[in-house]
Parts: sequence; C-alpha cells; structure tokens
Amino acid sequence: MVLFYAVSFWNSWFAAFLYMDRQDLLPVTVYLRNLIAGATDATQTGGGLGSAGDVVQSAATIQSVTIVLTILPILAVYPFIQRYFVSGIMLGAVKG
Repeated sequence: MVLFYAVSFWNSWFAAFLYMDRQDLLPVTVYLRNLIAGATDATQTGGGLGSAGDVVQSAATIQSVTIVLTILPILAVYPFIQRYFVSGIMLGAVKG
C-alpha cells in the first residue's frame, strides 16, 4: 500500500498546479509540466531557433528528458521495496 501511495503522491501534480501560487514551493512534477508546456508553445509559435523541424525536435527532446526525470526516482526506489511488494501480493493471494 505504501508503494502505491508513494507513486500516486509523486504523480499528483494537478492539485499543486491548481492551488499553489508560490513558485519556490511547487513540486518537481509541476516544474516539469511547465517545461513541457513551454516547449509545446514554442513548437506552435515557431520558437526562435532555426527551422520548424529544429523546434519540433527540441520540444520532443525536452519531453523525453522530463519523462525520464519523472520516472527515475521511482525506478531507483522500487528495487528496494519490491520484495515487500511481492510478499504482500503472495500473502493476499487466493490459494486453491
């Protein structure tokens, strides 16, 4: 249960996005969401880089990097918690 709660807490950017107005208190996921939104806006307006292909490529790169940065902490913690996760599933399994 703790693992599921931790993952849902890590991914809960929407409440902070709606209710927090101080930039220094925003969680990392909101910052990364704003970074993706800025990259998407740059592709729609033309950016300021070279050609339109360069802008689309840099936006895709920014999106890929933010996805990796969002997933990396959970992937780093999961191997240490996996044994408890598996034993909890086996304990609660229906034996026939």
